[in-house]
Amino acid sequence: MKNFALLVAWLLVPALLMAGVGAVVSDLFDWDLALGVGGSAIAIPQDRYVGASFMVLAGALAAALHFGGRVLDFMKAHKLPFVAAGVLAALGLALFGSALVESLDGGPAVVAAMDGDTARLEALFEAGEVDESDYGRMLCWTAQRGHVDTLNLLLERGVNPDTPRDDGASAMSLACSYGGPAAVDALEAAGATADCG
Repeated sequence: MKNFALLVAWLLVPALLMAGVGAVVSDLFDWDLALGVGGSAIAIPQDRYVGASFMVLAGALAAALHFGGRVLDFMKAHKLPFVAAGVLAALGLALFGSALVESLDGGPAVVAAMDGDTARLEALFEAGEVDESDYGRMLCWTAQRGHVDTLNLLLERGVNPDTPRDDGASAMSLACSYGGPAAVDALEAAGATADCG
């Protein structure tokens, strides 16, 4: 058993971490991933890499079985720094966690689009706090999640329905795959040139 755990820890854990760390981060922060292929990027929706998250957890468990005793001994020998770091991390998360997550997601306008919060997004437009460089991300989030009211708000505000996301994904492709017929209809009515074919 010990030899097997050692083999898993030293051979598979690095591979599992490389394969799945992006999936774990994305699940935590609600990010999409993109796989770079040549000069382009292919969007990887979250439902396609949930399995990678389980792979990372399995690798972490194998590592914990092998290294757990040593880590616990080290932490017991150095209690004060670990307790202080834990307290500081908890205070930081409590005070700044939501702002950090929002900024990582792309700012308040992108988060409002992602959540389908039409009223908040409208208020941000009125306050002049929507950056045009975020239009592609907002359009793709609303199309992917089927937030048709928020999608219509963006289109009424003059966002081009063909505006791509940074990784090249289009709102129409995401609407066709995930957002549903209402999102597709909204983009077609606004003059999107792409279709579901």
